Amino acid sequence: MPILRVTSATLVPCSACCPGQIPSAVSLNDAQFALQSRALQISDVISEGRWLIIEQRGQSSLPMPFLVVLVFWLTIIFATFSLISPRNGTVIAVLLVCALSAAASLFLILALDSPYEGLLKVSSAPLHNVLTHLGGIATGTLK
Repeated sequence: MPILRVTSATLVPCSACCPGQIPSAVSLNDAQFALQSRALQISDVISEGRWLIIEQRGQSSLPMPFLVVLVFWLTIIFATFSLISPRNGTVIAVLLVCALSAAASLFLILALDSPYEGLLKVSSAPLHNVLTHLGGIATGTLK
């Protein structure tokens, strides 16, 4: 991993490939040392928060009471429509199509809550390409 250095009062840009590395200057006065220690504390807090978010991704971000109320609400709406409407083939077909549409929208909401796993997956290849590119910038081996 590349180490960041202080050169002529400017920092070499940091990238995602070297988290947690704060440059150490050759000679530090009291103010610079205080700033460096504060930067290290902040980077530790950020990395802890990052790992906390990664660990919590296994849980759904949609609260269960919301889903229960939403399904109950849709059930009441479709039950009311079916009780009020006349009994013929067209009405039953329209109610069936509307119920399937509502079910598909709920499925999409739940499937896209975890985009990198499940039946519908978002490719992580663009993210890997960006991280590779940022790694090339940080190490100076960009082509």
